[in-house]
Amino acid sequence: MAEPDGGLRVWPAPNAGGIGGLDFGAQRRIERLVLVVGVVGVCALCAKCGFPASRVSFLRAGPGILCLGLDEQTHGGDASRSSFAAGFLATGALAAETLALVGDGEIPLFGSISNPVCCYFCRPKKWRYDERNDRHFLSFGLRLENALVSYGRYLAMLFWPENLCAFYPHPGQWPLAKVLPAGLLVLGLSTLTFALRRERPYLLTGWFWFLGTLVPVIGLVQVGAQSMADRYSYFPSIGILIAVIWEMHRLTKGWLYQRAGLSVAGGAVILTCITLTRHQIGFWRNEITLWSRAVAVTENNYKAHNLLGSAFFAQGNLAAGIREFQESIRLNPSFAEPWCSLGYMFILHGNSDQAIACYQKALEAQPDLVVAHMSLGNILLLAGRVDEALFQLQEAIKQDPRLAAAEDSLGRAFSLKGRWDEAIASYQRELEIQPDSAAAWNSLGLVLSRAGRFDEALAAFQRAVAIRPGDGSARNNLGYILLRTHRVDEAIHQFHAALQYQPDNAEGHNNLGSALAAKGQVDEAIPEFQEALRLKPNYADASHNLASALQVKGKLASPPTNSITP
Repeated sequence: MAEPDGGLRVWPAPNAGGIGGLDFGAQRRIERLVLVVGVVGVCALCAKCGFPASRVSFLRAGPGILCLGLDEQTHGGDASRSSFAAGFLATGALAAETLALVGDGEIPLFGSISNPVCCYFCRPKKWRYDERNDRHFLSFGLRLENALVSYGRYLAMLFWPENLCAFYPHPGQWPLAKVLPAGLLVLGLSTLTFALRRERPYLLTGWFWFLGTLVPVIGLVQVGAQSMADRYSYFPSIGILIAVIWEMHRLTKGWLYQRAGLSVAGGAVILTCITLTRHQIGFWRNEITLWSRAVAVTENNYKAHNLLGSAFFAQGNLAAGIREFQESIRLNPSFAEPWCSLGYMFILHGNSDQAIACYQKALEAQPDLVVAHMSLGNILLLAGRVDEALFQLQEAIKQDPRLAAAEDSLGRAFSLKGRWDEAIASYQRELEIQPDSAAAWNSLGLVLSRAGRFDEALAAFQRAVAIRPGDGSARNNLGYILLRTHRVDEAIHQFHAALQYQPDNAEGHNNLGSALAAKGQVDEAIPEFQEALRLKPNYADASHNLASALQVKGKLASPPTNSITP
């Protein structure tokens, strides 16, 4: 019986193309577009406000926009759509009120409040945290500590953006030496801007814009394993930059050449940041450069090591991939993904026992990990441990009832146990999920024929051939059923067609010889049996049929036997 297609796979599946499914040429075009639109947009905003060219830092803008593609790859299309929905709602509210009222020197706080509300309710369901299902739940105190530290880190990186990367791991608990200064910074700036609210209202607005728009992603509600992410800070940073720009305008109000001086300074900052952005984008050239950068600039980044291992695997560097997976496991033994990836590596090296152990470790870390159940089930099936395989495959289907590959493997397992009715039910469920799978129709036909339900098997094989006419195995099996139902001419036609696609199929030559012998064409049948034995010297059916054909030729008839192709 055929092996399940795609049953064993690395987790997560490496992406050999560009980030987020884009080829890297397209990414370069997006990078240029991001820079142009960014400069034009900021300058337009400043012109509307009556200020010279912006002093906005673009260092993190380019890579962050591209990170939206990575989010879609990691979290799925619904994540991307929901993120854009939230962004449009919040940005619209802020932009409308800012541009409408900035001429009066006041920017209302409604926008800074609307953004977190929109983000919270528009976030994808898979990001909506349920602490009951989290084995590594962080208490609210630890999340609050991380939020305070992250505010300080976002603020520092806005003005001195170094050691940027795609993933910052959560340390679990921050040392007091970092939490206390961050908390004092947030409290101090909040107090200062509130005290100056009448004299300089833009400071209060800008600061609380920054604080408020970071609320949904600051870590008070867990949405992932990261402590922070560059992409979360772009929109909130506008608040800080508004406060800085307004304050610079106030401080230079008495300058003779204020507009010219600030325009030159702003232009110089923009050009410098564009150059630095180009350098930063280089780390996003491919998966290896991206995650190598993350490993280099962070500590204990188990997720980056795992993704770097997948990138090495995609390039065929198995040794480097194994090294990164092992390092990821060393840093966080309860992280299931590298255990699955390492298990797949052992499969490639033919070490099924080590692979089984790795998948079992993955399930200890994450009992509901579907790919681990399915892969472990397939390995156990290949090792002949059918009862254990049945349990794992049924667990995979329990977690994901629409998993066609698991249904296919489950059908194989039931077939090996001779439990035909259950095997038939598994393949029928697979076909409900993917009705145009020729392989599934062929497998269903096999178990139906072994259960003695030849009319249904005939229909299944005909459907498989209709979907994939070049499937030699399905044609051979169709010919077998036709021969069993005494439709010899049709059977011969199917066997000939099957051998056109699979000329080295010993079973096909044997079956064609059987059909020719049944029609009385013994002279044509003998070469087919001989060819079957040449391809498969220990083929007992072909040996028996050849002897029978030679006896028939010598007037000593003996009924031929034929076989079905697994």
